[in-house]
Amino acid sequence: MKTFLLKNDKNRIYFQNHERISAEEELKKLQSILKKKNISIGRKHETPLDDLYDCEIDGNPFTIVRTEEETFLYAECTDTIEKLLKIFE
Repeated sequence: MKTFLLKNDKNRIYFQNHERISAEEELKKLQSILKKKNISIGRKHETPLDDLYDCEIDGNPFTIVRTEEETFLYAECTDTIEKLLKIFE
C-alpha cells in the first residue's frame, strides 16, 4: 500500500487506492499488514460517519479510521506517524 501525507496535516496517513478497491477491502488489507507487524488492533467503535479502531504501536496510540470512501490512520503524535510510515516503505 502506497501512503501519502497532506501538506498541512501531519497527523493522518492516507493510502493511494490505485486498484479502486472498496473501503472495506482497503481496511482488511491494512489490518492484515499491521497484524503481520504485531501491531495491536482494538475493537471497532461505530459512529454515524466512521468506524474507528483504537490501535497501538510500541505503546503509542493511533486510530484506524474507515469512512464510506476511504481508510486512513490518525495519531496525535507525529513520532507515531513516522513509525507507521516506516511499515509501508
